[in-house]
Amino acid sequence: ALMTQVGVDAAPLHAAAEEWRGRGASVVFVASDGRLLGLIAVADPIKDSTPAAIEALHRDGVRLVMLTGDSRTTAEAVARAIGVDDVRSDLLPEDKVTAIRALMETHGRLAMVGDGVNDGPVLQAGDVSIAMGSGCDLSRLGAGAVLLRDDLSLLPRAVEAARKMRRIAGQNVAWAIGYNLAVLPLAV
Repeated sequence: ALMTQVGVDAAPLHAAAEEWRGRGASVVFVASDGRLLGLIAVADPIKDSTPAAIEALHRDGVRLVMLTGDSRTTAEAVARAIGVDDVRSDLLPEDKVTAIRALMETHGRLAMVGDGVNDGPVLQAGDVSIAMGSGCDLSRLGAGAVLLRDDLSLLPRAVEAARKMRRIAGQNVAWAIGYNLAVLPLAV
């Protein structure tokens, strides 16, 4: 879109760009003085632990939706590689916030995990917000929790710990109510 806006015809490299996107890379077109020079393909390698982390979350009944500013082709390639359930691509930060709110209306409570500059406002829209420790300061500031290592395998462990803490808190409340009900008649 930017190339079109500045009057550069990127069509000669569209096929090459789509090929790179199909491998999960984001593509940046390069131009100078109104002339297309080439493209740069950038990709974050998928960590070996990521597919197992996604699988563990699925076993726990977690539905995973990827919200990204990347192109549909790139997003779908990455989602296939790691096993994400649903993909929303070509999103601006405000589109991500709208998507989060729509998902919350449809599915209820929602946790958002992010690491980028654009994720700061989006993290604040979720019920639970988790930033990756290696992410930018803005995403860490907008999050309620931070994974200290850039490793999604920590996420299933964090979900398990949160569920355990919730059970313990519920048990403590039940115990306290039961104790007070039992002791209250003695106080009178």
